[in-house]
Amino acid sequence: EFYANQWTKLKVVHPVPPLELMGNDPTYGLSYQWLVPNSQIRTFTDTSTIDVNPYNTGQLNIGVKMQNQCGCTNYQYQLFNVSSSSTTNPGGGGILTPIGKM
Repeated sequence: EFYANQWTKLKVVHPVPPLELMGNDPTYGLSYQWLVPNSQIRTFTDTSTIDVNPYNTGQLNIGVKMQNQCGCTNYQYQLFNVSSSSTTNPGGGGILTPIGKM
């Protein structure tokens, strides 16, 4: 769950392809592109993680796709609830899992 006007971390988690397909390099140039509407975002060097600060309460449909030298996946979306700001609950964030062939 996210809270309006409060930063919450979001991270991509997915199964790693077999190492023989990645030239024995587990990172193999993987990077992630995010679609986060109606929110402020902060990015990191590790593109699998972002900070999200939604402007409003309601639902937030966040998309992410992964890419490397071989191509990219389609965007995969997940719907999150955004509640009013909370001073007692720091927010849960979440995990997105992009799937599909590159």
